[in-house]
Amino acid sequence: MRELENKVALVTGASRGIGRGITEALAADGAMVIVHFGRNSEAAAETVAAITSRGGAAFPLQADLASAEDIERFFLVLDEQLTMQKGTNRLDILVNNAGIASSASYREMSAAQFDHLFAVNVRGAFLMTQAAIGRIRAGGRIINISSLASRHAAPSPMVPPYSMTKAALDAFTLGLAQDLGPLNITANVLAPGPVGTDINSQFFSKPGMRIGIDEQTALRHRHGGGHRKPGALPMPRAGASG
Repeated sequence: MRELENKVALVTGASRGIGRGITEALAADGAMVIVHFGRNSEAAAETVAAITSRGGAAFPLQADLASAEDIERFFLVLDEQLTMQKGTNRLDILVNNAGIASSASYREMSAAQFDHLFAVNVRGAFLMTQAAIGRIRAGGRIINISSLASRHAAPSPMVPPYSMTKAALDAFTLGLAQDLGPLNITANVLAPGPVGTDINSQFFSKPGMRIGIDEQTALRHRHGGGHRKPGALPMPRAGASG
């Protein structure tokens, strides 16, 4: 029996990038996965098809995380779908992965751009969690995808607003962990560094950027080259999804 057999997981921003990688891993371990997407229904369908082709269980469900009304509707539909397929609307895992970045520098960012960034990255995760808590079984898990950017200064005026949203997720998770621990529900943050997904395409396109990132790591591991210090054992590489 696989570790997550009979478990139900909801992953936001699950159609591409890190979210798709998480979704496929959860399904491979036996969980039924709800593949949330914001706009790209084709990518969501591809993710579901990839999972079901390997014998996994998944279905897509859309919501604009900047809209409180859309999130409310999302859970009404989710309740119907889960009850029909599983006999209950209960969840076991929530992964708040969805996030956006802005191309505007903090110096020029408009109030509307700032509000939209926080609406998706912070308020969306907050409302999804708020709605999910009453549906999560004892022994459940909440995982918030933050970023190294929340605690590591980046040499770009585009990054501070995004970093602020991820720092808010860090603080939110600390409170969740304290409150939900007695219910046997854990809350944790994952804070990856730069990953080669759509959101980082412009970032990685800058000359020398990959080498600069590698030079900040302890092992100076290079993205394309299998470089390692003399005498060191080869290290497993985590593939960037998306």
